[in-house]
Amino acid sequence: MLLEMILAISIFYLLITLSWPWLNPNKSSANLDGYANKITTLLRNARILSIKNGHDVIANIDIGGKKIFINESDAIFLPEDIGVEILSSESCQISSFYFAIIFRPDGTNCGGVIRIWRGGRFFNIKINWLTGAIRAEGE
Repeated sequence: MLLEMILAISIFYLLITLSWPWLNPNKSSANLDGYANKITTLLRNARILSIKNGHDVIANIDIGGKKIFINESDAIFLPEDIGVEILSSESCQISSFYFAIIFRPDGTNCGGVIRIWRGGRFFNIKINWLTGAIRAEGE
């Protein structure tokens, strides 16, 4: 009797452990964290590439297509349920739905904030125009 009860409890905990990723209500916010980190890494890589090679590197942001890229091989595509908006200077804005953050070899850029959200969760990826520092902050 005791052995059967221990076996039943063990199977129950095994099933809960295996099914937790599908039951977790915070799954979408973790996914949003991942996209914020990917965008931050892409922008940092653009800055490093510019300084290393001594020429401008452009990070393109297509709001309509929900695509952020330096070149086509490293593009980040945001899912339809993630919203995106940008606050930046006019020098970064190509059109109302297309932005180009230009990283210069001296570390400067046109600066701005890329805001992504899903549901009630927000992330701001802040790009300092003078120092080139890039960081993601959740709300």
